[in-house]
Amino acid sequence: MVSISISHLHLPLISKLNPILLQFLKFAQPDIPLFIFSLVDGTEIQKHLLFQTSAITSKASFCDGISRIMLMFIGNTILASMTYIINTYLTLGSYPNEWRRAFILPLPNIQNSSLLPPHYRPIFILLFLSKIIESVVHRQLSSFLTKYDLLDPLQSGFRAGNSTSTALLKITEDIRVREAMENKSVSVFVLIDFSNAFNVVDHDLLLALLTHYSISAPRGSRFALSWFSSYLRGHTQVIRIDEGNSDWCDVVAGVPQDGYIISFIIFSFY
Repeated sequence: MVSISISHLHLPLISKLNPILLQFLKFAQPDIPLFIFSLVDGTEIQKHLLFQTSAITSKASFCDGISRIMLMFIGNTILASMTYIINTYLTLGSYPNEWRRAFILPLPNIQNSSLLPPHYRPIFILLFLSKIIESVVHRQLSSFLTKYDLLDPLQSGFRAGNSTSTALLKITEDIRVREAMENKSVSVFVLIDFSNAFNVVDHDLLLALLTHYSISAPRGSRFALSWFSSYLRGHTQVIRIDEGNSDWCDVVAGVPQDGYIISFIIFSFY
C-alpha cells in the first residue's frame, strides 16, 4: 500500500496506485453538500463527558494519570479549556500526536488459562480528552451519513436500533417468504466471517471514499478530510499486563478499535 500525503489526495492519482479505486471511480458522486465540522460549546462538551460511562475505562488512566472520574470532579473548572482545545483541532483539521498513543489491556474472551492471542480481546486505554473529540466527531459524522442515506440500509452493525437480531430476522423473512416458500425453491445461505475485520481497512481507500461522499477536502477551515487522515495515521500502542509494558509499536493499517469511539461508524461506512 502506498501512503499519500493529504495535500496530494486526488482520486485520479490514487486510482493509478490501487486497482480497487479505479473501479470505484466509475460510481457517480452524490449531489449533497460538503460535510464540515461544526464548532461546539461547553454545554455539548458536558454532554459528551457524561456519555463516557464505560465500566472498564472510567477508572483507567493513560500515562497522564487523568481518568474519567477525575474529569467529572473538575469538569466545570476546565470546561472552557476543553472546549477551546477541541474546537481548535476541529478547525485546524488535525489530530494531536499524543492522542494517537494507546495502552492495550488484553482481556480474556474465555474463562481459562490459555495464553493464545485469539483468546483475548484488546481494550484500548487512551488520553480521556481524545474520547471527547471522538464523541463530537461521531455525532456529527453519524448525523451527516444518516441524513443523506450514505450507509447501506441493510447494514445492521454498530447502528442504533439494529443488531444481529434484526439482521437475522431480515434474512429469515427473505428466505421463508420471498425466496423459499413462495417460489418453492431451495435457498443457499453463505456466511463470510471477517477475521480481524477492523485491521484490514485500507487508509487510502477509506480517505478516497470520504472524499467521494463529500467529506470536505482542504479548503478554508474545519475541513474534515485532513482531520480523518491525521486521525488514521501515526498511531502507536503498547501492551500492558499488570505493571509491565511491551515495547511501543507502530500501527500501520486498520482503524483503532475497542476504546475508540468513531471507529465503528468509520468501519460501517467503509
